[in-house]
Amino acid sequence: MSPAASSLSKTLNAPLPDDVAALPPEDLNALDAMLRAALADRATAMDRAIKASLDHAPRLARPAIKKVLGL
Repeated sequence: MSPAASSLSKTLNAPLPDDVAALPPEDLNALDAMLRAALADRATAMDRAIKASLDHAPRLARPAIKKVLGL
C-alpha cells in the first residue's frame, strides 16, 4: 500500500477498498486533505453546538453540566 493510501486509511480508521487504493497518489492525497478538513469542520460545529446548547440550561446548573461533559 502506498504512503498516500495508508494515510487515507488511517484518517478513515478503516481499510480502503481495492478500487480506492488503486487511485493515483495525488488523488488519494487530495481526498485525504478534504476528509481531514471535513472532520475539522465537524468538530468545530459540534463544539459550537455543545456550547450553544448550554444556553438552554439554567445558569446555576451550567458548571455541573460542563463538568459532566468534560468541558
